[in-house]
Amino acid sequence: MKTYIKSTLFFIVVLTLFSCSKSNPVNEIIDDDNPIGDDFFVKATINGTNHINDEDDATAFTVVTDNGVKWAAFTGEFSDTENIILGIKGFDGTGTYNMADYEGSNMTYMLSDPSTGLSEVYLANSFTGSGVINVTQYGRGTATGTFSFTGVNPIDQTEVNITNGEFHILLVE
Repeated sequence: MKTYIKSTLFFIVVLTLFSCSKSNPVNEIIDDDNPIGDDFFVKATINGTNHINDEDDATAFTVVTDNGVKWAAFTGEFSDTENIILGIKGFDGTGTYNMADYEGSNMTYMLSDPSTGLSEVYLANSFTGSGVINVTQYGRGTATGTFSFTGVNPIDQTEVNITNGEFHILLVE
């Protein structure tokens, strides 16, 4: 439990630092030859309901190296109350990352209640739940891929199913 709490906090800190430090507008980072284009989005189906965030610079695929280990993380904020945080410890570019095989990696779904300030958290990592991130394109200013996971609430063991996840987002290294 201590390991995935540390990992989740690490991803939150990394995303906060890099999202605040973006100095280049999206159009300056993406070159005109990008075959995918620069319409950024994160979308997913959460327990049967479709969600999308298509604000161009609202999220970024952040990659950092810490003590020789490469970490990648991004978030999808679907509303003031719903978001996901996906993080890979041992990131190595394009490929498939199964949470069961990457200890320290996390897929998190958070559902917040603004009236109480409390959040429900659902996790998929090497200890609980299950999930896969497939990075299909990485470089030239963007990252693209798919994801799905079943997150488990560590308090009451309830589950949330995230399917049809896709992303095409700004790459910050």
